[in-house]
Amino acid sequence: MICSSAKPAALHALVLVVGQSELQTGLRPWGKLKWNVVRERARTVLHPEQAEMQQALNKALAEVQEGMAAAKRALLDRCEMQEYEEGKFRSLREPPPGRPLSSTFSLPANAAAHLPR
Repeated sequence: MICSSAKPAALHALVLVVGQSELQTGLRPWGKLKWNVVRERARTVLHPEQAEMQQALNKALAEVQEGMAAAKRALLDRCEMQEYEEGKFRSLREPPPGRPLSSTFSLPANAAAHLPR
């Protein structure tokens, strides 16, 4: 809840961000996305330090997610593993799930001639 002294400042920030004509009723129907943009801009105007901190946190989160994805790829590569479904892994040396080993690997037609008798 906004205290009574902050309400005029919040309204002033909203008018600065959006413009007075767009705030008048009946001119345009506003969707949820547009209100989210307005809220974000008003928050940036009213609390610039908080907005900067949020941007820094979002950037750090993206970097951590990229690092985790890179570590996962490196680990799977090192262990010769593959993720075939979300959270399910298998060795690259095993056939894909649901396929028998014989259908995955086949000998060339002339291989029988090279086998020892």
